[in-house]
Amino acid sequence: MSFESIKFEEENQAESEILKKNPESGHEKLVRSLCQRFKKAIAASIMPAVAAATFVFSTPDKIGFNKEDVSRMLNNQVEVSSYIKAADIASKEGEMEKEERQTTAKAAYEGMVIEDRIGKNDLDWMISLAPPRPESSKSPDIVLGSSDEFKKIGLNFETLRSSVNELPEKWRKNINSISCKMKPEDPSLKNKYGIENSEVIAKARHNRESGLTDITFFESFNKWSEDDIKEAVRHEAAHANDWKSRDRHVNQRINMLYEIIGRAKNSNRFRSLYVESIKNPDKQQELVLKSNEYWAEIASAYFSGKDLPPADKDLVEKFE
Repeated sequence: MSFESIKFEEENQAESEILKKNPESGHEKLVRSLCQRFKKAIAASIMPAVAAATFVFSTPDKIGFNKEDVSRMLNNQVEVSSYIKAADIASKEGEMEKEERQTTAKAAYEGMVIEDRIGKNDLDWMISLAPPRPESSKSPDIVLGSSDEFKKIGLNFETLRSSVNELPEKWRKNINSISCKMKPEDPSLKNKYGIENSEVIAKARHNRESGLTDITFFESFNKWSEDDIKEAVRHEAAHANDWKSRDRHVNQRINMLYEIIGRAKNSNRFRSLYVESIKNPDKQQELVLKSNEYWAEIASAYFSGKDLPPADKDLVEKFE
């Protein structure tokens, strides 16, 4: 027997003696159990994420966590990557109703697939754990800049306003403001998106705390046409209503990103010059960028009445 194994046994024995003298509280037991399970998960990390994730639809032979434990496990996480790990454990060992177990197991599986494809950092950046926003806190009113301000960048204010009003009401509720500036901080898409001879004409900035998005339009080298304005409004509004939207439960946010990434990798999806032009030496980052813009492009195309491949149309209708 090696020195390391002897030491391990001695530590375990000492721990057992301490536990006998100081019985654990329910919370301490939960924390210790979670730590042990996460150690096992780390040891098994050489397995692909897809293989490690399994759906559990029936009641486990042995319940490791009661409903209160499960609630703490799922609600006390600070990042979606840790939520996914907790969801995987809870769906396998927690006390749950059948439908909740299915939903939780599905979210865990899809989340691990996403993390395998784009990495933990981008997963945590793209999906917030902020709770759904209360219905009473939503307002369809959007703060619009003045007509004179938009005129300075060559954008017709009435076309902008009518384009906004054509959006679904629930989409408008996720937009806080629409304003304009002469130039963006980074006027080119070359550095991040790898697109030559390009310009940023509009940008959506999401606020995680409020769950709302601020949209900014910029002066364009080419004159703003009516079609340009309408397309830009639809595109940026789609960014305000993606997997960051607090209208969705975290499991729905995971499912949306999972399906969008899967579709973005599909060769027979809807193709736009913008998305196909995105190039990045980091292929995971390229997939993140393409998935973001692919969703905005198919949503814009859908609301403009363009023909979409059935699978793309189904995605917009599922998540609109």
